[in-house]
Amino acid sequence: FVTGKELISHDIRSNKFNYKHSFSVEIVPICKDHIVCLPQKTAQQMGSISPLCVVTRVTQTIHVIDPCTLQWAEMSGAQYWRQPFLALASPKQLIEYMVMEIELVPERDRPLRPRMSTK
Repeated sequence: FVTGKELISHDIRSNKFNYKHSFSVEIVPICKDHIVCLPQKTAQQMGSISPLCVVTRVTQTIHVIDPCTLQWAEMSGAQYWRQPFLALASPKQLIEYMVMEIELVPERDRPLRPRMSTK
């Protein structure tokens, strides 16, 4: 947060001064409803939340939620600037849809998929 003050004019007779004030702030490039991928270290510091999250609110802190577990966490501006990250997708890039019907597949009928290693 940087401030500046510049004298615009002053009146000698009335001893009035007119100043122009400037403020410079750096705002995080994350907005509500953005999908983000948190750095692994940051996700662990925030209570081992999943790295893939949705931003629910941006105030003095960034509020995120894991859409799979509904676990939520908060991150201060200082935490963000220590390990900054960008949004993967914005709301304009997403498509809203409604699931009309689901069909459960029994465990025995599911195809085998290799598990991802967590290194």
